[in-house]
Amino acid sequence: MVFVTGAPLTAPTVDGGPGVADVRGVTNLIRSHFSSTPARLADLNAKLENTTNPYQTAFTFLTGRRGQDVANRIIRQAVWMARKDFDPDKSEALCHLSDDELKAYENDLAAWHLNPAVEALGQLIALEPTKFGRAVVTSNFDPLIHVAIKRAGGEAWRTALHGDVALGVSSADGCEIIHIHGFWRGSDTLHTGNQLLQKRPKLAGSLLDLLAGKTVVVMAYGGWEDVLTNALGTLVSNPAAFPEVIWTFFSREPQLGDHLLSVLGPGMDRNRVTFFSGIDCHTFLPRLVAEWRCIAVQRSDQAVSLPPPITHSAAGAGTGNPAPLLPALDCDRPPSVETWVGRDFELATLVNSNAKFVAICGIGGQGKSALAATYAKRVELGKTTFQHWDWRDCREEGDRLRSQVIAAITRLSGEEFQTSQLAQAKDADLIEVFVRLSLERRVVFIFDNVDHHVDLEKRTLVGFLDQLVKTFCRSPTSSRLVITCRPQIQQETVAGITLDMPGLSLSEAQELFSKRLSAHSEDPTDIATAHRLSAGHPFWLDLMAAKVASGPNNSLKSILEDVRRGRDDAPDFLSPMWDGLTERDRTVLRGMAETVRPENETTIADIVSSKLNYAKFKRSMRSLISLNLIVVKREKNAPDLYDLHPLVRQFVRRAHVPAERAGYITLVLGHYDAMTKRIAKMLGVHMPFSMLEHWSQKAEIQIEAGQVSNAFSTLHEVHSALIGGGHLEEFVRVARKLFETVDWQKGPDVSKHFDEVLSDLVSCLDATEQFADADDLLERYAATIPEKTARYIKYCDVRCHSFWQRGFYDQAAVWGRRGDDLKKISNVDTPFDCEHNLALATRDGGNPEAALNLFLGSKELDRLLSAGLTGGQEAEELGAPLFGNVGRCLFMMGRLDQSLICLQRSAILLEEDKSSHRLGNQAFARQWIAESLIAAGDAEGAIAFLVSAEDILKSTLPVQARAVRKLLDKVSMNVGKVAPEDAHRSVKRWLQKPVVTSIINDNSSTAAAV
Repeated sequence: MVFVTGAPLTAPTVDGGPGVADVRGVTNLIRSHFSSTPARLADLNAKLENTTNPYQTAFTFLTGRRGQDVANRIIRQAVWMARKDFDPDKSEALCHLSDDELKAYENDLAAWHLNPAVEALGQLIALEPTKFGRAVVTSNFDPLIHVAIKRAGGEAWRTALHGDVALGVSSADGCEIIHIHGFWRGSDTLHTGNQLLQKRPKLAGSLLDLLAGKTVVVMAYGGWEDVLTNALGTLVSNPAAFPEVIWTFFSREPQLGDHLLSVLGPGMDRNRVTFFSGIDCHTFLPRLVAEWRCIAVQRSDQAVSLPPPITHSAAGAGTGNPAPLLPALDCDRPPSVETWVGRDFELATLVNSNAKFVAICGIGGQGKSALAATYAKRVELGKTTFQHWDWRDCREEGDRLRSQVIAAITRLSGEEFQTSQLAQAKDADLIEVFVRLSLERRVVFIFDNVDHHVDLEKRTLVGFLDQLVKTFCRSPTSSRLVITCRPQIQQETVAGITLDMPGLSLSEAQELFSKRLSAHSEDPTDIATAHRLSAGHPFWLDLMAAKVASGPNNSLKSILEDVRRGRDDAPDFLSPMWDGLTERDRTVLRGMAETVRPENETTIADIVSSKLNYAKFKRSMRSLISLNLIVVKREKNAPDLYDLHPLVRQFVRRAHVPAERAGYITLVLGHYDAMTKRIAKMLGVHMPFSMLEHWSQKAEIQIEAGQVSNAFSTLHEVHSALIGGGHLEEFVRVARKLFETVDWQKGPDVSKHFDEVLSDLVSCLDATEQFADADDLLERYAATIPEKTARYIKYCDVRCHSFWQRGFYDQAAVWGRRGDDLKKISNVDTPFDCEHNLALATRDGGNPEAALNLFLGSKELDRLLSAGLTGGQEAEELGAPLFGNVGRCLFMMGRLDQSLICLQRSAILLEEDKSSHRLGNQAFARQWIAESLIAAGDAEGAIAFLVSAEDILKSTLPVQARAVRKLLDKVSMNVGKVAPEDAHRSVKRWLQKPVVTSIINDNSSTAAAV
């Protein structure tokens, strides 16, 4: 079956609602484009008033005066309106994003709003891919069908056609989504009559082949005068073809225009076209999915239980259902291993062992990552018992592992929740979610370069990684955890093994040279000498073999003479290689040595463009890759990435003093400056991490260059987006480096952002339970404030918030009061303030009356309550946090009616919240409302709120979810169970109704939504 869909599938379901702009929305965007030229706008409006097709008329007007590029920009803006973080002020900035950057936004699956129809279509294709998921044909430009399929756990790929091109040129796994009028990025888009009516015989022929013999379901598609409608007409009128076309209409009666009637008439005569009217895709498709789910359950109940075949696409973890594929390219790339010798024992151990945890250990260059990458390739080819692999490069840095685990969770869950939901989860919560998801598939998780999580003296894992490994090994998971590190690990768990990586044997070294030197052979004596000098070190041996293979004048004997010249006790393998390079080759390596992540060829060329033209750059890249000095990281359907081996990067940096490196650092910074300036207007919590990293990497390079003030400015610019987007560990990683570099006594004078960045760092450390590190920073911070200046107020505020985060409310209140008193007594003019954090500490410390006054400040409670009841702009300006905090104080004071008014308004505002903490705040608002209802004697009414809160929290904050479950168990003993879907609906209904109060016992009161 093939679905054919059009604009209503992804358009807003209500006026002004989220979704891809419909015809009226697009014409308004075109009108706004001419708002600065009144005469042109008047001309456009006149044409629109006298047309039966305003969409095509508007685009004909636009392209005739502004060209196709502007038409493509309008479509980008129209598609962008389906984003949950849509901000009209950022729409113009879309014009400056590259195709790769738009793709990054596109792959942020959770950030797109899906209407019921497109969400259900994605679920249907993921549920029954062989029946419904071969192909979808659409006239839409947006990526939402692809997003819906991926979010449902399915696989999809797209073909975007704006010219006459035949289908079937490429292929991939999953459903092919064919965009016959172009796509929102990377292609032109077709709108005008001339564009749609152009002859496209190759595409028409391909469509005929695709649709022949299929059941074609046309839904939410009006039948344009285009290649698709004409192809359908040709198909149904061909007496030798036997298609089945089901054409649906939203209207109560089928409404066929003259063109559609003429095209489909022959098929109607042959009974090959059937019309259905009154079909609303937003209700029909969800019902269809529900029916097919019931069928799937019945099939599963009736099926004979058989062990799943062990293949790459084997059934998932004993369920008997196909395991959902993991999104491609949603993890780091392993190195590409071109020449592989030896390691037969280690590889066989990985393939045949039942161990849940494997540590691959050895000094740099021994091939740890290469072994793990080769094993991952075996998994991909279906040559192991595992289905998938997930690679995470921790880059030998301590503050990356949590971020990498969060990224793995996001990938495993099919974007069930966002990174921001997990960022402030406790370590135990995060690990529990990771392990729970690992039960659903047989996945090999590879964490490369985790050296910073090893106790070098005891040779044991520490901290988060230690807790992760122990919990993982105790679980019933069928997945595997693999780490690589230089220190040798002493295994403490019976479920794990350690693979030590020795040097290659002499026979393996000879095999390596044989593979590298296919055209000739070297003297076995020289190979034996190379093996002895390198102690069988694979990287040094491969470098020498690659050098010999690079030209007839490079004999192994001469290379060995260079390696041991004056250094027989400690041979130097890289210096002779460096001396033999051309100046252009050295230029490329020096530029790459100052980057902080693998980059594509275009980026590297841009960095060194002032020193090398492109032709010379290309020659150098080929030469350096052949010499094995550059590591290539390949992936299907994506540009190759290039990196330096850690030993090469270390050598290049050490070979040049800071003054010599400065020029290359400036080149790299120039590249990052250009990137961040171009996309700065898009900066926000929903920006994809691959783009946010531009700022953190820029700050990292600035630190390396000694540009401390600039690094503070860069981190301050991005701190809200990084932290709010859930990337706390990335902020911590770079901020740590900055504060390790800066002179603390001069820091406040070096940058005006010193205090704010430090405050954010302490908060992030507290949020991730790194309390000792936070305390160390606070002590050093105090030493920079010898006198009680305005900065002392900031210090008090940071101390207050730190104690509050840890649950020490009395100490928090002491520090908050100290800073608040000083500010009020001195009447100093400073933005630093302790009032909000003092209010939090005072309330949670058991004094809600005093906290209420602090939260309200100069605002009157009656006015707040009035705004809570009526809503409107005033309520929006007051904000969800104020209503929530005041409502909690009132609850603690026993003023339940007023509490519920505030909490209801807070919950209503949070439903529209687009911040990174939206879901967590919604859950806690529901819990607070439930507690107020319980206190008022309405336990039955509280159950829906508790069930809804638990359902939101269980995926990301299991510990908090269990606390809600305990409360739920207490109040639901005499009440029937409530399904999460019903609970969510009940909550939404309650929020939509006004709260009225009624006095009950002892002058307390309760409130009900009526």
